[in-house]
Amino acid sequence: MRSLFFSFMVFMAAFLFGGYAYFSGDPILRVGEG
Repeated sequence: MRSLFFSFMVFMAAFLFGGYAYFSGDPILRVGEG
């Protein structure tokens, strides 16, 4: 159960960071934009 919670936290952290990188428009973070 603890490992599941840890994986969930990692997923949420990656999701939030990805959302910030996409909506902030930072050219350094937006690697996938070409």
